[in-house]
Amino acid sequence: MLLTKKVLWYFRHGIEYQIRSIACKKGYSEHNVSRVLIEKARSLSSEYLQFHQVNNKDQSAMTNDTDLAKRIARLRRVHNAYSKFKSLSEQISDLKQMEAQESDAEVKMMAVTEINEISNKIPKSIEDLENTLLPQADSYALPALIEIRPGVGGTEAAIFANELVEMYFQYANFKGWNCKFISKSAVQGLEAITEAIFSIEGEGAYGHLMLEGGVHRVQRTPATETKGRVHTSTASVIVLPQVSNDESSSLYDSSEVKIEVMRSRGAGGQHVNRTESAVRLTHIPTGITVSMQDSRSQHQNKEKAFLVLNSRLAALNAAKENEAERLKRKNQVTSSDRSEKLRTYNFNQNRVTDHRIGLSMHDLSTFMQGEEKFDEFLEKIRIWNREQLLLHSEIV
Repeated sequence: MLLTKKVLWYFRHGIEYQIRSIACKKGYSEHNVSRVLIEKARSLSSEYLQFHQVNNKDQSAMTNDTDLAKRIARLRRVHNAYSKFKSLSEQISDLKQMEAQESDAEVKMMAVTEINEISNKIPKSIEDLENTLLPQADSYALPALIEIRPGVGGTEAAIFANELVEMYFQYANFKGWNCKFISKSAVQGLEAITEAIFSIEGEGAYGHLMLEGGVHRVQRTPATETKGRVHTSTASVIVLPQVSNDESSSLYDSSEVKIEVMRSRGAGGQHVNRTESAVRLTHIPTGITVSMQDSRSQHQNKEKAFLVLNSRLAALNAAKENEAERLKRKNQVTSSDRSEKLRTYNFNQNRVTDHRIGLSMHDLSTFMQGEEKFDEFLEKIRIWNREQLLLHSEIV
């Protein structure tokens, strides 16, 4: 693919323009990521070189200090990635200078061709550099377990919660992932829910969807509204890394979980099953409880309940280990109050707005289909999140 004239023009005016242009191709903000990424990498590379000079004189200092050795190892990875990026950038700069000064048309074309070839390596180089500064947690590659519940707004909130479930199911299908319900409580006679818990199994599903956790707000005129007034309702979304029952041994001791069985209950509280198929788990140290009665089989309900419990405990443990995410699950949904909104879906104006980054899309119906436009929207949020992490990241 040939470079655009615009990009070639940028090359004439210094490497920073080139960085910005490549960054924009990936969706990064021109004024933020390129500057933050390169400045941070340059600083850490310089720190590594200083350590390297000192340790060449005194090898015992690093040998006797394991924390220092680990830090230097991480700095070395940043230095190597930055050096590779810097080398590519300098090659482009030199070739551009040669192309500008050369009068022979054939030589100029050869220089442009080589610039193009080297430039195609830049995005991967930037990605490698970014990954050394922001190594992804192992949980990013895990399946996702999503819990959705209506908040403020009564029936309208329950209808909206169901629409969110359908949107995520459609997105899973668009990405080629498997999606299945673990538990679903529907409102009789309506396309509405009081709760839905489901898993999305696919490579990187949790990493793609983890920023969806929070309070989602809907503004529209309900079909039952006779005076045409706009109602505001909410639904809460919690996104957890899904941990299988086979991997649960490290999360808790079996003696810490209280298991209760009971008869399943219907919407009015009446028993709907003569056998004790419903299961309630309580993790005694944390007080986390999970109830499951979707299946007529006690064994299946117990298996599903443990899957949810495992994921909640895994998220809790990860938050304890990482102070930056200490209140992650709590911050996703501290309550379903209208004021604590993550995103607003305004049906009357056909607009969806993510309030974290001020991003709006004026095609809500397409967004709710959970396909390409939805995927692009989520990618912009992930890019914003990486920007924030880069701004505050530390090599330790």
